[in-house]
Amino acid sequence: MKTYSEGYPKNKRVVNHGELDQYISLNAHPAIISKELFDKACAMREERSNTIKDTNGSNIRKTTRYSMKKSGVEIDKPDVD
Repeated sequence: MKTYSEGYPKNKRVVNHGELDQYISLNAHPAIISKELFDKACAMREERSNTIKDTNGSNIRKTTRYSMKKSGVEIDKPDVD
């Protein structure tokens, strides 16, 4: 837990700086989409992004305003009959 309640009578939320144990649950819920599809979507978002990270880790805007339109990337469109 990132926060915990002090309890009655205050019921105030306090940031947990190690006073209580913290737990992380992996794969606690069934996946809605596959890991491969998720990774592909993340790659597409990164490609379409208008910012890039420099060597210092700060964000820099790309020179083109609409980077997706000028990159020449083709998007798979469903066949409409």
